[in-house]
Amino acid sequence: MSATLFPSSATAQSRFEFTPSLSLVQAYDDNLFARPSDKEEDFISRLSVRVGVGHRSHRLRLRARYALDAEAYRDHRELDTATAYQEGGLDLSWMPSRRTTAAATAAYAEAQTAGQLNTITGFEVGRLPARRLSSTASLSRRLGTLTTATVTHSFNQEQVVDGPVSETQAVTLWIKQRMGPVAQGRVTYSAQRFEFGPEATVSQVVTLGWSREITPFAHFELEAGPRFAGHTVAAEVSAGFNHRFRRGTAALALLRTLTTVVGQPGPVTAEGVTATFSRGLLRSFRVGCVPAIFRLRGVGSETTVRRLSVDVGWRMTRQLSLAASHLFTFQRGGLNFGQDPDAEMTHNTFSVSVVAGAGAN
Repeated sequence: MSATLFPSSATAQSRFEFTPSLSLVQAYDDNLFARPSDKEEDFISRLSVRVGVGHRSHRLRLRARYALDAEAYRDHRELDTATAYQEGGLDLSWMPSRRTTAAATAAYAEAQTAGQLNTITGFEVGRLPARRLSSTASLSRRLGTLTTATVTHSFNQEQVVDGPVSETQAVTLWIKQRMGPVAQGRVTYSAQRFEFGPEATVSQVVTLGWSREITPFAHFELEAGPRFAGHTVAAEVSAGFNHRFRRGTAALALLRTLTTVVGQPGPVTAEGVTATFSRGLLRSFRVGCVPAIFRLRGVGSETTVRRLSVDVGWRMTRQLSLAASHLFTFQRGGLNFGQDPDAEMTHNTFSVSVVAGAGAN
């Protein structure tokens, strides 16, 4: 269960926001080092702290957040650490006029297991400490009652400790046009540069996008176009459908893109499908399920990642909740990490947690 640092429903009228939460977690991991064989298991006790501080006014919104996980192991005592995972970030949004909006974010994260930073694909590379630094800046301008233009610059730096540094920069320009009361079109151009040590890959992407509110509770969007990288042309695709019902949500997302994997030399092509389902039972119980499958293609290598997460939550009081979850991962291949390309790895983690504070809502 994750903490929502700035729940709008509780703070929409507040100029100052402070939302702390504390989680106590007991977990079981059947493959600590994410190996295809010679697995090692252990029970883990985790203390998670989340803090958010923000300021909101008519034209300006500023918020800062910090997360820290400390872990203690029953058998592998050498892995005990007060900084198993850290993440900090700063978000800024400014509206100097009714037609113009500027926004910027900066974030830093470090983990004792590099796979925790591969949030899109879920690819696991073993127990390798890693860190990520990222930032985004954007400027949007309404060109009329129906048209908006936005330019964005993003930067992302990733590194497995004592390994080469991977950097990604992108400049993106898109123009959105409302096409009636329930539909919207978009044209996007993006120039990206991926660097890994002395090697660099440059690509350009042009896509057309369309979204539509099918019903007041159902939304569909599609964006596709060519990606040009060197002398090759590939498809860039993203699509999504989500539906809200009385006590839950259901969503399906499809993605094909060029991205990075922490520690991987150079960008990889990622193709995947993710489904999300969440349902409230009675007044205090909620169940969720997220199956996903991704195929990653690097230089002369390929990996398939299948994941399934299931969680159950019980809100005991307004500020206190109990949650249980299970995450299963099946991975075949290892990209360019010196692993057997036919190796198969399974990984299960089970956890039970008590959350107090904003994360309990």
